[in-house]
Amino acid sequence: MKKQRKGFYHFSQAGFVESEVPVPFYVNGTGISQSARGKIEQKRGILNQSSGFLWVLSGTLEIYDGPKLVTAEPGHVCFSLAGEDLWHRVLSEECTFRWLTLAGPLAEAVLLSYRYSRHQIAGNPYPEKLFRRLDALMNNDSPLYTRIKSAIALEILAYAAGDDWHASENLRTIDNALTLIRSNLSNPELGVAFLCERLNLSPATLNRLFQRQLDCSPGRLILDRRLQLGMGLLAGSDQSIAEIAGKCGFRNSKTFSRFIRRATGFNAREYRLRKRAENNTSPTGALSAGAAAAEAGTGRAPRI
Repeated sequence: MKKQRKGFYHFSQAGFVESEVPVPFYVNGTGISQSARGKIEQKRGILNQSSGFLWVLSGTLEIYDGPKLVTAEPGHVCFSLAGEDLWHRVLSEECTFRWLTLAGPLAEAVLLSYRYSRHQIAGNPYPEKLFRRLDALMNNDSPLYTRIKSAIALEILAYAAGDDWHASENLRTIDNALTLIRSNLSNPELGVAFLCERLNLSPATLNRLFQRQLDCSPGRLILDRRLQLGMGLLAGSDQSIAEIAGKCGFRNSKTFSRFIRRATGFNAREYRLRKRAENNTSPTGALSAGAAAAEAGTGRAPRI
């Protein structure tokens, strides 16, 4: 029987007798929910007798998951099990998501057997045609179509496969951090505190993400990028040392020159003269900035 009310509509299956149609699980509900900003849906665990998932189609949804809140956007698939408290709130102007619930002897086991993350980003397009077919069959409880509905649910679950949401969030955080570093190398304030403030992370969390993904600390990466830029400009440009120091985030050329000395053994002026002399004697002409940095030594920034 199809039910409707303002801002929300769903399809519900009529009652069935499990013993009459022996299948591992039954599709006992599916539909689309559309809600406006601030709308909260919740259900206590004792009233939640079905396992299932929701697939965000548009907007942003905040979902309760134990002690934390997860922000789900289009493409996110979020799973839940029978007996768990359900709670979510719409953060965007409007949010639309598809939901599917399963019941029966092995409903929970089937979901767990896929070993999906509870919150993940689907790696495949939303299977609209499969859901529409399922919608059309929800009122038919014959043994054949009860089994077909279970089979369609398994096919939908295949489309839900994707990347762990937490892992994807970590990669996006690293990408955002690298973008901040690239665009702020000339800013003397660029550092761990600068990144943490803009990414809304603690220093420990930021350092852990960098060590895990890049095998270095954020502070070390900033120094390395400044060193690469400084060495490249000294070797391959006619800009003054003061100008180069400013582009590398140093307030004065003396500090920048000491920085170059710790990495190469030469201060900024000596390094530039050395590289120009090498270029004049090189049979291939001027070295690229990258080659100059590579030939200068380790190419690793000193600690300052």
